[in-house]
Amino acid sequence: EVDFLSVFYKPSLERLGYSVIFQKKTFFFSFEGCLIAYKKTMFKEGEILYLELDKVLPAATEKCGNVATFVELKSLQHGFTLAVVNTHLFYKPEAEDIRFGQISFILNKLAEWEGKKKPNGTLLCGDLNAFPKSIPIRRIYNSGNLPELAREGHSPKVNQYLGEYPGKVTLKSAYEKYQYKLKGIPLEADFESDLEARLGGHPNYTCYGNEGEEMLDYIFHSETISVTKILKIPEEKLVKLETALPSTIFPSDHLRIEAIIQINVQYCLLYTSPSPRDATLSRMPSSA
Repeated sequence: EVDFLSVFYKPSLERLGYSVIFQKKTFFFSFEGCLIAYKKTMFKEGEILYLELDKVLPAATEKCGNVATFVELKSLQHGFTLAVVNTHLFYKPEAEDIRFGQISFILNKLAEWEGKKKPNGTLLCGDLNAFPKSIPIRRIYNSGNLPELAREGHSPKVNQYLGEYPGKVTLKSAYEKYQYKLKGIPLEADFESDLEARLGGHPNYTCYGNEGEEMLDYIFHSETISVTKILKIPEEKLVKLETALPSTIFPSDHLRIEAIIQINVQYCLLYTSPSPRDATLSRMPSSA
């Protein structure tokens, strides 16, 4: 999420050869919004879907102004397609039920999008305002007994939102192995099936404001995408150099996260051979 779009982000990115897609939050006085940018020499823009999350949560007790942007990108060189989703969920700490409803709606729409578009890879990114072990993040992992959590009082409207938006998408977090790699701890053989280990592997913080450290920002990806590198989170002593964020070193209370990814696409080459009487027209390569 960004502000200062017209005076900084848009002209700066366009000078670097990027095309900019921006969706402003729905509060009339807001200049903030969700931005997705892509290199024009690498991708072609397909369908774009703009979601206003206030319109899809009739059970929400207050309006939030949050949005989500879906973009279909096609590789100009390789032909694969990506579904890219960017969002910013509601910020109030006590509003976990609203965030759960928002992410459930986004996942439900993403399941429909994948069914229709059949992308080779999917990315879901943003400031989700949710800790790794919260039920909105568990909802993304499609794991855990979510209705049982609701009965325990964590989020009273979980059952309702699950019923309204039941769609599922298989995603994993680019930063779920962060703590293990940082500390040199080997992963257990059952890591992929151990939800608590995966949730616990995230950084301690991506936001460091006056209320302390909070892990709120995520890059989720489909299983057809491999993460080759991630950006290291700055050490706490540097983040706390001026008490908290923002500071003269870091201009936002949120820290940058970044992942270098690889799309795992299998191509099927189909050759046709003519009748034996017309062997000179064969399209089958001699090395096949």
